[in-house]
Amino acid sequence: MSKEYVNPNKVLPRKECNKEEGSCCVLFVACSKGCLECAKYFIQNGSDVNEREPFYGMTCLHAAAYENYFDIVKLLLENGADPTISCNLEGNPKAIDISSNPQIKEIIVNYILKKYSNHCAIYS
Repeated sequence: MSKEYVNPNKVLPRKECNKEEGSCCVLFVACSKGCLECAKYFIQNGSDVNEREPFYGMTCLHAAAYENYFDIVKLLLENGADPTISCNLEGNPKAIDISSNPQIKEIIVNYILKKYSNHCAIYS
């Protein structure tokens, strides 16, 4: 599947996505194929960054982390993607678990530490 598949000018409007059983949202496709500009477009137009695809329960963050698309992982985190969501693959991995890129693992860890630092301060 090429990046043209997720061209913002050729996809269905957001309200039309996921109407067919088994379909993936356009943001998920953009993230899994590395189309940063498409991902930005879909986020700006209301796509849910934490929506799950119907087969394995993967989020856009899982897809981008698995494919090692650092800029898309960063974009998703900046727009509220939840790195603590597990998917239905064996072992119920989170996005950090399925990336082989140390930079992606680092940005996810830093995001979690920053987001939850107030909660951790209570126990220190």
